[in-house]
Amino acid sequence: MIANTLTNTTFQSFLPVLQSVEQSPLVFLDSLSDLEREQLFSVSFPRKSQGGDVLFRIGEASSHLFIVETGKVKLTRFSRQERILQVAGEGDVLGVDFLNPNAVHDAEAVCLSESNFVYAISHEEFLLIAQRLPSIMIKLSRTLSQQVGMLSDQLELANAPVMLRIGRTIVSLTKRFGEETAEGWTFLAMPLSQEEIASIAGTTRVSFTQ
Repeated sequence: MIANTLTNTTFQSFLPVLQSVEQSPLVFLDSLSDLEREQLFSVSFPRKSQGGDVLFRIGEASSHLFIVETGKVKLTRFSRQERILQVAGEGDVLGVDFLNPNAVHDAEAVCLSESNFVYAISHEEFLLIAQRLPSIMIKLSRTLSQQVGMLSDQLELANAPVMLRIGRTIVSLTKRFGEETAEGWTFLAMPLSQEEIASIAGTTRVSFTQ
């Protein structure tokens, strides 16, 4: 149903917005040098998790930065229904308020993949590393700045037509997690249900499938 709708005139009017999706999302781990990565991992706590495991919950102290090495993790909130704020994959970071000693998590991080490997680094250990390698702080700031920009884009589109929000969500996920095939197609393999993709777009599963 989505593929059919994407060919119509309405989609053509949405095309500039879809094309504005960030071409090359910043991946924190990919931006680090071998030395920076080695230093961070040397003081981090590795954690292997299964799908459905919770890394942190709303209201818990935000004292660690989480770095996803393998797998995918969703950052989510609940009101009347679930709202997925972000899907983090290999190299992405979560727990971005960890530098504030009084911060608490305002969302829940839940593992999506069957197998996930995540590193956690404390506020204190990160600052010690950043004193020796200040470029790490700059690279983290760039990553967080992009995350803020993406959340701002979501807010701007909150009242946009459902089709536009769904289209932009799929384009964003494809640019971040898609894999190019030999035939020139982009294959998106995600452990997300239709309901979860609709949640990222700020709509319902019924609207997603119509």
